[in-house]
Amino acid sequence: AVVSEEGLENCWRRHRLCADRLHEGLADLGLELFVQAPEKRLPTVTTIKVPEGVQWNAVTAYCMKNDLVEISGGLGPTAGKVWRIGVMGNNASIKTVNQVLDSLSRALASVGWKK
Repeated sequence: AVVSEEGLENCWRRHRLCADRLHEGLADLGLELFVQAPEKRLPTVTTIKVPEGVQWNAVTAYCMKNDLVEISGGLGPTAGKVWRIGVMGNNASIKTVNQVLDSLSRALASVGWKK
């Protein structure tokens, strides 16, 4: 229903804007995206390299416990090496992206990580 009201082009634009905001915010936190080339990144799922010395699951657990923010870990060969953040549907809003970034920032601070 949302897509039919919003229009497909506007939906794509919203997802792209939210992904761009997420990527900018992650860079501001000092985090590195797994996919280096911007033209190869999907707007719906962002993969972030877990910084050296950071226990990936301590960060995801903090986000879920304290803010009800779900950040997934990697799969297969990237397990324990990356986080995955989805920006789809209702989560494709700048407000939600900012909440995820705030939660991730607090989680990283809670494990002693500094950029």
